[in-house]
Amino acid sequence: MNRLILILSAMAALLAISTGARAIEPDDVNVIVNGLSGTTFRDWKSKAVKGDLMAPLIVGRAYEEGKGVSKNYAEAVVWYKKAHAYGNPIASLLLGGMYDVGRGVPQDYKLAFRYYKQAADQGIAAAQDSVGVFYGSGKGVRLNLAEAMKWHRLAAEKGYAAAQSNVGYFYETGMGGVQQDYEQAIKWYRLAAEKGDENGQYNLGLIYLRGSGVQKNVKEAEKWLRKAAEQDMPEAQNDLGVVYALGGDGIAKNTGEAYKWFWIASMGNIVRGKPTLDLLRQQMSPQQIEQAEKAGRDWIKSH
Repeated sequence: MNRLILILSAMAALLAISTGARAIEPDDVNVIVNGLSGTTFRDWKSKAVKGDLMAPLIVGRAYEEGKGVSKNYAEAVVWYKKAHAYGNPIASLLLGGMYDVGRGVPQDYKLAFRYYKQAADQGIAAAQDSVGVFYGSGKGVRLNLAEAMKWHRLAAEKGYAAAQSNVGYFYETGMGGVQQDYEQAIKWYRLAAEKGDENGQYNLGLIYLRGSGVQKNVKEAEKWLRKAAEQDMPEAQNDLGVVYALGGDGIAKNTGEAYKWFWIASMGNIVRGKPTLDLLRQQMSPQQIEQAEKAGRDWIKSH
């Protein structure tokens, strides 16, 4: 599907609000904003000034992402608050995100949680997952793992990949009032992983690498760890190095490839692989080390 069709589809979604066909979702907003030019941004801003209910959300997101206009986080917050005043739940989600990380406003976990909760109560899956994260970490709200699991599950059952990975983690660890259940953990990790979620891919890879509740399968571990590593996840890069350092189950031991991934992970400030990296360095010639580090630099440049 080309970009024009995606933009038209998203605009149709906006119109659906007034007809009751379906509510707009955050991805609909992103599709529109990603297609903005300077001219179309000005069109949306003109609509916002004239009182269009959805336009402030588009304008705010454009300022946050720098699409069709220079990036300006403080200005994004101004427009999100306009959209929030209209009762837009996606604006609540995005305002939560701004206060969560301190983007355009001072970081404030309590305010972030309040905005996330408003969006979550209106059924926005991403906000429900964020509420779960806050309950699970005690950020801006009292720590409550059972409540965290409740909100993660609500989002996961709507197909939200990040939440599916979080539900999988709760089942793997037996947290949040659920019994440890590797079968359920694998189910939820796989759902997230197949949608491209890096945490789902990483955790599924570790399940197979360790043989936790399933037969150990290094080849399957390599498959999922590589997918997460290719998304520039340092933890997955490090553990992919472990796979190549050890080999097994149809994966050949490959010192150069192991060194490459440990080295890439070290560039992402993962230090737990340093002892193995030092050991591999002792086993390799200067030429092999140079070649592996060049491969690592080339990978970083291409990503």
